[in-house]
Amino acid sequence: MSTHAPEKESINKEALEKVTTDLNNEYPRSPHSLAVAGIVLLDRAVDKCRGVIMGIAGGYHTNSPLDKLLLTRFGIEYSEFREQVASGATDEHIGQWFAKTANNFSKEAQVLWNNEMRYMRMQELPISFQVNFEDKVPEHIPPEKIHQIRYFFDYFDIKEGRM
Repeated sequence: MSTHAPEKESINKEALEKVTTDLNNEYPRSPHSLAVAGIVLLDRAVDKCRGVIMGIAGGYHTNSPLDKLLLTRFGIEYSEFREQVASGATDEHIGQWFAKTANNFSKEAQVLWNNEMRYMRMQELPISFQVNFEDKVPEHIPPEKIHQIRYFFDYFDIKEGRM
């Protein structure tokens, strides 16, 4: 049994304040966004993580199943990702770190991931996601817009008013 206290997370609050979106008042970036390392979902994961660390997540969560899917695909541990975000790093710096740290971060791997995720339909998601979204879709999407969900990302863009 360890007698050491758990290591406290190092947070650069001053730097984080400059780069964090207040998710109480705004949405995280679209899952389509490619500003961080040219990887879909990464911008959104960064926004949510920053919001949680700063206490302004607006009901969003970090290390969600979708975040885990992204990080696992590229061989990155959530604790490493969170540490990078907590440092107050800019999108550009996080992107550089991600590209350097990720397993198989080739142009081909980026394109494959981006296209796979962009065009994934609900029925192609892991079953745990499908079960989760079975309740979320009618809860968050007006009935007259449900037919607009063609791909998984459409759910977020409709829910957050981008579609």
